[in-house]
Amino acid sequence: MRSTFYGEFGPGCTIFYQATYAIHLFHTFGLSNNEQVQTTVGSYLEFWSPKWCGAWCTINVLRMLIEHPLSAESKQVDTGLEHLAKLQTKTGMWKGFPFYHTFHALSRAKNIVARSRLKRLFHQSSRDRTRMEVGGKRKMRPKRFWS
Repeated sequence: MRSTFYGEFGPGCTIFYQATYAIHLFHTFGLSNNEQVQTTVGSYLEFWSPKWCGAWCTINVLRMLIEHPLSAESKQVDTGLEHLAKLQTKTGMWKGFPFYHTFHALSRAKNIVARSRLKRLFHQSSRDRTRMEVGGKRKMRPKRFWS
């Protein structure tokens, strides 16, 4: 399997990287109802918790659970999103978690907690980055896509 360090899923343990990426691909190609896919998603729903492994594994599994119709509104997704909410810093980032992958996973969620975390990120980012010091004077920075 190719490296997706800068792609959809990040490096992690085999069951938290290759398996979740495979489930994502099956879902993308319309095979969410396949018996083996549903069995695998069901297994994650039985044993996974956001503190099970490291940040990469957590975000890979959470992203897969957020996307799959069988698990999108599950307790595990809620627990994972609450875990991320606790780790969100004043700047809107997530302590110890890769920004792009976390942002991407949250953007897929149809959940109030995920939306509030993204709103906080956008609010902090636009507020913190609209002004900058240049030669002792405050000047407006160019607007970003989220401004």
